[in-house]
Amino acid sequence: MFKERLQAKVDEFIIRYIQLGKNHGLKPEGKPYLRQFIDDYKRGIPLVFSRYIHMLDGFDYESNISGLDNLEDIKNQPMLIVANHSNEGPLRGGHGQRLVISYYINRATQKEIRWLHGGDKTTPQDLVRKRLAQRSNTILVRDDDPETSRTLIIQAFRNKDIMGINPEGDGSKTLLRGKPEAGRMLWLSTINNYSIVCVATYFEKDTFFLNIAPPLDNEIIKNAAKQSSHRNTAFQQIVDCAMHTIAQHLPENRRGYYGESQKPIT
Repeated sequence: MFKERLQAKVDEFIIRYIQLGKNHGLKPEGKPYLRQFIDDYKRGIPLVFSRYIHMLDGFDYESNISGLDNLEDIKNQPMLIVANHSNEGPLRGGHGQRLVISYYINRATQKEIRWLHGGDKTTPQDLVRKRLAQRSNTILVRDDDPETSRTLIIQAFRNKDIMGINPEGDGSKTLLRGKPEAGRMLWLSTINNYSIVCVATYFEKDTFFLNIAPPLDNEIIKNAAKQSSHRNTAFQQIVDCAMHTIAQHLPENRRGYYGESQKPIT
């Protein structure tokens, strides 16, 4: 019993930690909802990210949202959400952006995103990662147990769950090059008849900016996999295509690797 109480205290501290530090804090309006999130976590209540959008109250997460109409024709279909990993704004590690994306995708589809989430053993958050993933229906990747990850992804495809990935892996203000492993996930999604939806997001002056692009052409992705003699080369081309799409919906100074002379596959 003592061990369980101690673990709960440690988990609460780490969850609170993600809103500490310069520019990561919540506004007074949002802090009661963080308390609710922590209470739900401790009680073992399933954590549905879209329900906790009010943690971001006091910030503007409504006036600069665009592209929702691009979901209209596919809102009842399975989709893979491909988003850049912006690490700016309230809640460390891009969790603020994840809440906003989850909220708007849920509003359009009435479904919750199952995020594929990597780890970083250099951060305190990693201590609570597995328990938080279990309670939020997240699929852990880049993990010590890849077989479990594969099984959960296969189950998600069979269930036609909406899934979400950050192809860069690590968070950054400007775009990093997407990882070929993410390109493989895009390819698997297309052969499972998923729509690939690219979402560009960034945070500036207490405001979340979000753009949802039209779905990618699945045939382009399938052809890239067929034409390349090396799978990793094909997967890199595929993820570069998605990241290029994201870059076009970000300010030029945030496009990073995809800012100059990077051409998408056609």
